[in-house]
Amino acid sequence: MINPWKTVKKNVIYSNKWGYSLRNDDVITPSNKPGTYMVLEASGPNIIVIASDADNQYYLLRQWRYPTEQESLEFVAEAGHANEDPLDGAKRALKEELGGETNDWVALGFSDVFPGIMRIRTYAFWAKNIIITNSENDDTEHFEIEKYTLEEVGEKINSGEITEAACVLAYYKLRHFLILA
Repeated sequence: MINPWKTVKKNVIYSNKWGYSLRNDDVITPSNKPGTYMVLEASGPNIIVIASDADNQYYLLRQWRYPTEQESLEFVAEAGHANEDPLDGAKRALKEELGGETNDWVALGFSDVFPGIMRIRTYAFWAKNIIITNSENDDTEHFEIEKYTLEEVGEKINSGEITEAACVLAYYKLRHFLILA
């Protein structure tokens, strides 16, 4: 499909140290009228890591999410750095957030969540047979580490306890991978 939108000017109105920026662009709409379009974008990939150990326990982080003003149960997630290879970002995320290491990685693909307003590609990985060492999380993160079977993770998604969209998508990508394996 040919892009029916014309960008007149990209206007960054906010950016932060994690590589996210908010734009309010001047555009010509598909109906050929002037307008504006808000876009949230990331300078690098977002990363979701489904981490499991040799006992088939899957690690999730329970933390408070400021934007939703509620607790969230999620897989390891991290904003990738600009121009960072997604697998390198996944390895860094696993180490920083969980203190985990492994040489057994499976790429599960990527997804674009809410592409109507966000330009943020999220890559999902399965880190198998992890070993926990020391985490290196930053001062904006506080979470509890919990372990579940894959079936329990699915039950938590179906009950609405796990709602973070990229984590839910990553779970189903893993389930699909396991069916095909």
